[in-house]
Amino acid sequence: MEQHIVMENDMVIAGEVVIGADEEVNELHLQLHEKDQEIANLRAKNEQLTVEKNTEKNWKNYWFGAFNREKNRADGLQLEKDQAGFGLAVPMTAATTPAPPPLARYGPVSSNAPSPRPVNSFAEALEYWNHWNGRDERIDGIDLKEYLFHPDSRHQVPQIVRRVPSNIRQLFFIKNRGRDSFRSLTDQYRNHMNRTDLLRELLFIKNSQEDQAARGMINIRD
Repeated sequence: MEQHIVMENDMVIAGEVVIGADEEVNELHLQLHEKDQEIANLRAKNEQLTVEKNTEKNWKNYWFGAFNREKNRADGLQLEKDQAGFGLAVPMTAATTPAPPPLARYGPVSSNAPSPRPVNSFAEALEYWNHWNGRDERIDGIDLKEYLFHPDSRHQVPQIVRRVPSNIRQLFFIKNRGRDSFRSLTDQYRNHMNRTDLLRELLFIKNSQEDQAARGMINIRD
């Protein structure tokens, strides 16, 4: 009898153990399901963030490209404007009122001046240079002796000089040669807002060179 009771108790205990194990398994399944759902939510959020990131990147690229296109267009228009004013030896302050700048700033105005008298010797060229109010002109990064008559060069006329730069962009690169890489100088030129000074420097060299060449003081080397 006692043995029978013990067996029944063992069976009850075993049944409770099985039930407890089933409950633990169910609990584990529930936890796994919750983890799977959490992982799925994280993946969905990650995909959404990736889409938003790519969208933002695409918009940034779009606006950056649009900005560069407009900037390049503005640079091109500015360059055309500067080059269009290349031949104007006398800038205009108003539509109909000419305002000639100081001679030393722009050089002789060859379009309005009478034909210059040619020099016959180095001494005559030196005398003209000594009375020329542009002789003390300085341009940063440019050795004017390479482009104009100078008493420190060979004592003969005509002196051989280099041809004036063809535009302000070329002048900018000559002034800054050796200071940085070509790419860096290109970026600097695009961001160089004060191009009026470059144009004035270019006009000074151009007009002075034309005047001295007409006088026989220099011979321009091609």
